[in-house]
Order: sequence, then C-alpha cells, then structure tokens
Amino acid sequence: MKDNAAMGLTVLQLVPGRDIATERSLTSPIQNKIFDYAEVMRNIVYVIADSDSKDCVIVDACWDVDGILSVIRQEGYRVVAALVTHYHFDHVGGAPPPPYDTLPIKVSGLSTLLKRLPHIKAYIHPLDVPYILNANPSIQTSRIIHTCTPTTMSLHLGTRTAIRFIHCPGHTPGSQSMLVNECRLLSGDTLLCGLCGRTDLPGGSKAEMEHTLRHVLGSLDDRIVVMPGHDYGSEWSTIGIERDKGCLGEDLVGYGYGATSAMSIAMMHSHPHTGGAHHLMNSDVKSDTQSVRSSIDTVRSTSTVGSGSGNDRNGSSWSLNMSSTLTTTSSNMSGGKKVCTG
Repeated sequence: MKDNAAMGLTVLQLVPGRDIATERSLTSPIQNKIFDYAEVMRNIVYVIADSDSKDCVIVDACWDVDGILSVIRQEGYRVVAALVTHYHFDHVGGAPPPPYDTLPIKVSGLSTLLKRLPHIKAYIHPLDVPYILNANPSIQTSRIIHTCTPTTMSLHLGTRTAIRFIHCPGHTPGSQSMLVNECRLLSGDTLLCGLCGRTDLPGGSKAEMEHTLRHVLGSLDDRIVVMPGHDYGSEWSTIGIERDKGCLGEDLVGYGYGATSAMSIAMMHSHPHTGGAHHLMNSDVKSDTQSVRSSIDTVRSTSTVGSGSGNDRNGSSWSLNMSSTLTTTSSNMSGGKKVCTG
C-alpha cells in the first residue's frame, strides 16, 4: 500500500459532532438543531492536501463551513477548489428536501463556501448541477466547472497530487468519485462500507448503480483505500474488502434502498463514534482488515446481500498491511483531525 507521506499527500476526515458542528449557540436554536441533525447524518467532509504546495481541496463542504475553514487555517493549507460528489443537501447544503424546504432553514454548504472564498470554483458533474442550483440559487454558474466531460477529468495539486474524477451514476445522475493518486477513492454515497447508496431518491437508478458497482468501481485495484461519504460503522475500507464482503461482489442481490436501510441501521447501532477528532496517520490506517470485514459481516446478517469469496476478481487471495484498528494517536497531531496517510 502506498504511503501518503511518501506521496506528499494528506487526507483530513472531518465528522460533524467530532471535528466540526460542535459549538452550540444560545441565540440560534435552529442552528443548534441543524448541528444535531448533522451528527445523526454521520457525513464525512474531506480535505485533500498537497504537503509540498500546501494547496488543498474540500470535498462535500457541508453543515459547518466556518468550522471546516477554521480547521484548514490551523493546518496551514490554502483552499484552491471545492469538489462535490453529488447534489444531496447533506453534501452541498442549501435548502433541505421536501417537506422541510418550506421552512426558513438553510444548511451551510457549497454556497457559503463560495461566498467565503471568492477565488475558488466548484467541480461538479453537469448532471447534478441543476439540482444544486435549484437548492442554492445564489451560486453563479461561472463558479462551476463541469467534470467528467466526456468521461474523465483530473485536477492537480502541486506536482505530486492528482485527483481523477470518475462518473458513478446510480445514487444521483451526476454522482462522482474522486481517485487520488490512483490509490485513495473518495466514493461519496455511491460506495459505503459494506453497502451502497439509495437508488429510490430523485435521479436515482438501480440499473445505473448496478453498472457503476460492477463495471466502474468494480474494475479498480483491490488495494485502493475507499473513503466513503458517511461513517456508517467504518470510516474506511478497500476495494478488495468491498469486493469480498460488500457491494462489489458477484452477488448484488439486495443492494440499494432496502439493503442500505437495514445495513445502515445495523452499523450505526453496532459501531458508535468513539474518541475525539484526530488525524488518521500511516500507523492508524495500517489496521486490522478483519475488524472491517467483521463489521460488514454483522451488517450482512441483517440484510439479503450475499457474501463474497474472500479472493479478488481474478481468484487470487490478497492481503492488506493493516495491523491495528483506527485509533487516536498523539504523534503528528494538529488539532485532532483524523489524517489518513497510508
């Protein structure tokens, strides 16, 4: 497995209630409720940074933009772009979906970020742009860069960090994953740990999700680390684990809304948040794959999704050098944010 430090790469995982959206206001009960809901949603906001240039991008800035920017300032990084995995309000903010869109509620997100940082632009797949503009009418189209046109696109940070956009329709028409240095996959809500995103929401498609899982993400290398858009029991996995135990296996029966609901509930009950905000370092991410496999097995016992074979798609066994579970460590810490470096 490639080491992030050797690549000059830093990945921050920011979770509401742990790293952001933690402060409560005496004068804004609505904001407090939004932060409470953010904790329930268990989103993960990512900051991808090039250690040499200090340039960084924010992936799915939502819930607490000022908190996200505060973390980035503490780290000494410079934001050069906003990346969006898909249009849902818990990833881009704005007006919540019906029936709550009739209430005077706006979730801090992409619109807020673009106002705070007038020099940056947002990288969004064109099929999701209309949904985002509908919920965030203040965003100017000139601030948006269309990705994956026609099929692939890359963004570079410094000289060593490359982010490749991969169109992954199914959860939404314009869902996209970001593959960093060909070894770290930010999968949004398309591929979570042991499950995939719902396909019953506006723009969702079960057929497109199946194609994405089988032929797009399913074609990636087993050693790629998967970093999902939600912490439903685990903040990381690998393509190999998801092929063996998750939705990338040969048996896709039960994937989608029904399986996602059952699996999400099981994971949230069996794997609550532990510890404070912290860096995910190389020593942390070299973790016990069995713990991830076991969590997926636990979830699978509550759903109809079949299990994998334990081998890769070529029939060969594989292993991942991970020796301890993800834990907070005191070395290489800066403000407690979790940093994935290996």
